Amino acid sequence: MIYQNWILAIIVLVCATLAYVLQNKYDWARKISGCMIALILGMILSNTNLVVSDAPVYDFVWDYVLPFSLPFLLWNANIKHIFKDSKRLLGIYLISSLGTLLGVVLAIEFMKNMLPNIGHIGAMMCGTYIGGSVNLVAIASLFNVDQSVLSASIVADNFLMVLYFLVLVGLPNMPFIKKHFKQRKHKRLDSDIKENKVSMKSILLGSVLSLAIVWISKSVSSLFGQITATNIFLELLITLLKSQYIWITTCSVFCATFFSRKMQAVQSSKIVGEYLMHVFFVVIGIPASLIMILTNMPLLFLFNFIIVFVNLMVTLIGGKLFNYSVESICVASNANIGGPTTAAAYATSQGWDGLVVPAVLVGTLGYVIGNYAGILIGTFL
Repeated sequence: MIYQNWILAIIVLVCATLAYVLQNKYDWARKISGCMIALILGMILSNTNLVVSDAPVYDFVWDYVLPFSLPFLLWNANIKHIFKDSKRLLGIYLISSLGTLLGVVLAIEFMKNMLPNIGHIGAMMCGTYIGGSVNLVAIASLFNVDQSVLSASIVADNFLMVLYFLVLVGLPNMPFIKKHFKQRKHKRLDSDIKENKVSMKSILLGSVLSLAIVWISKSVSSLFGQITATNIFLELLITLLKSQYIWITTCSVFCATFFSRKMQAVQSSKIVGEYLMHVFFVVIGIPASLIMILTNMPLLFLFNFIIVFVNLMVTLIGGKLFNYSVESICVASNANIGGPTTAAAYATSQGWDGLVVPAVLVGTLGYVIGNYAGILIGTFL
């Protein structure tokens, strides 16, 4: 069994690189997602006893790599652009987010005697079903969720998402939906989003800025951690404010919104954050016991199913009440459950060109509010 840290670091990076390359080269890997492939590779290594399940290099990834990677994923989170370019879709997206919150509360109430630490599991799923996997792992880190439960949650989540995307593909053509919901062609919206070529300058500037944001966030959160709460409301507020992830999110969005022109120089460095998330998913998979995952996954699948089902129902009802088209409803729900990239891919595959850019924008907003919502739910429950 391999235990030397340098060799372990090489193995983790090789697995992450393989998953990242496969995702960008093959359609089947893209459908599974590179992060899921990275997780599976990590599980294979540990469950075949090729690597140790606990080592300082894994702690380094949790403590330093994860917070460092988060700002890279928020360089495009310009709140002004989101409201300007996606006003119409933003409304149904926020309704869909409320559906996620309601779904989490109902799932916890229904299954509170079936799953241990269900409040923390609900917090993770709230984060990922409003934002994405980055929110899930950030919240799991904050609440110290058992890594076997975390891995099982990710597997159940990915399996359910595949099924849910199939439902969304067929939903607009269902007779009931055609009869009761508006369908229309969407005009493409203008946006300031631009595809930038990755440059060394962008990566270096992005890295320096990310390190600065993490340092500021850790310093501010530690100050709030020294405050003693005198009542339950102050305790709730302090718990939120002493989270480094709340401050990392806030600082990153502040930079993206109020220094948007200067931030164009670092936007292409987002690829760094995407790759580092693959590294993190390998580390998540390594300590995961396959037996524990198979034991926990059915209940977690049911838990997630309740959340997704309630999300869809609330999105449909809200869309009907406020006269949204079925296309907007489906994209908004997809942006919640799957994140900006899957929502954009879904809109493209359906030929809804006018919804592609708004899907990316509102999905990116989900990365921002997902941390706030998930940490709030986890703290309160």
